[in-house]
Amino acid sequence: MDAVGMNNGEKRRALLMVGLALLVSQTVSEWGKLLIPFVQWEIKPTVSLWTISLINTLGNGLNLVGSLFLGQRSSSHSPIHHL
Repeated sequence: MDAVGMNNGEKRRALLMVGLALLVSQTVSEWGKLLIPFVQWEIKPTVSLWTISLINTLGNGLNLVGSLFLGQRSSSHSPIHHL
């Protein structure tokens, strides 16, 4: 156990839960932004729904990976981490 009171397994589980929560909230937010105009104005997209969802999913995945990478990097280089 470390100063926070969590062992490595608990830390990994907590990180996984935070990552899943971020994934769900980001996906719902992006899908809402993407689909509301189509529903609101009853228009048909010019590209297929599969293409839109693929581009959206790729962007969300890259945002998630980048956020987790920067979070881990800033956490490991924090002055508090070295105490």
